[in-house]
Amino acid sequence: MFKTKKTRAPSQRQLSVAEQIRHMVSMSLRTAHFRDPDLQNASSVTVSSVDISPDLKNACVYVVPLGGNDSDIIVKALNRASGFFKKEISKSLSLRFTPKVFFKIDNSFDNAQHVNNLIIKERARMKNSDTNDE
Repeated sequence: MFKTKKTRAPSQRQLSVAEQIRHMVSMSLRTAHFRDPDLQNASSVTVSSVDISPDLKNACVYVVPLGGNDSDIIVKALNRASGFFKKEISKSLSLRFTPKVFFKIDNSFDNAQHVNNLIIKERARMKNSDTNDE
């Protein structure tokens, strides 16, 4: 999330604009034909979420490439193509300012899997210690 002086939940307007941007970027990735060879498989990229600044001038788009392959290369290519996405957003959204678009890898799925694995290991350890106590 973008840093602000006070930490507060995003406004309804921020959430609405972020969701519209997420849909537009997803659609563009599925339908657009990019000249950049690193984006030839852009249709296999999932847009998981969008965080937008309170002033709606910056949008951080979190993406996950299918299978997690070449994620750094794809994010760099998407950031190179951010002007294209900004133009697509400006066509569809009626905002005073079209937000700058930045792309980042979404690690939340990996983090969730890691936590899940830790829970499974702890349950197995507790089960083994219970059977050893008997």
